[in-house]
Amino acid sequence: MGLLLFSSYTIADVRFEARRLLKSLSIKQGVKYDDPESAKDIPTFIEFHGLKVDEILDPLDSFSESTRPIII
Repeated sequence: MGLLLFSSYTIADVRFEARRLLKSLSIKQGVKYDDPESAKDIPTFIEFHGLKVDEILDPLDSFSESTRPIII
């Protein structure tokens, strides 16, 4: 919000900062969900977003810590 208080910043500056923030958040979420521990959050995610479980190809229990690929 500090950007909006000073008139010397342009719309391009605000866009740049917004993109930088979104990229940072995206990277943090990627790291979090690449962790095998995140498999336990799948049912909560499905419920929160109201996803139709019958449309999921693999059963939920197939998404366990041992079957998640680790991306390096």
